[in-house]
Amino acid sequence: VESNLEPSKFSKAVGVFPRTLELLENHGISEEMVRCGVRVRGINIYADQRRLAHIDTSLIESRYNFVLLLEQSETERILIGRLDQLGVQVQWGTRLTGLENQPHHVAVKLERQGQPQETSTFEWVVGCDGARS
Repeated sequence: VESNLEPSKFSKAVGVFPRTLELLENHGISEEMVRCGVRVRGINIYADQRRLAHIDTSLIESRYNFVLLLEQSETERILIGRLDQLGVQVQWGTRLTGLENQPHHVAVKLERQGQPQETSTFEWVVGCDGARS
């Protein structure tokens, strides 16, 4: 479910870190993300025109030993495409307003624009709700 009415056309986030790529690899997504993004092998941090630090991302112990620069809109496009391949449709304009863990499922309350609140059950729920949730 997604409370926005459509995918974002703007990028609020651009960095994808190695552990995220490792986890998404299990879902067949990492390869396309890496193909579409830019690998960053080093990061410099400056203040008042003076370098404070250098981070060598090639030292990260991962097959993804880099930070991947990829616009949020591209990340969303890839994720939505994979969901579509799996037969899952994003429910746009839908907010999750409640969640209750039960012994064998999760009960969630959903609110769709112009419709009464409904309760649905799922085996599991993953929250990917970002900074303003």
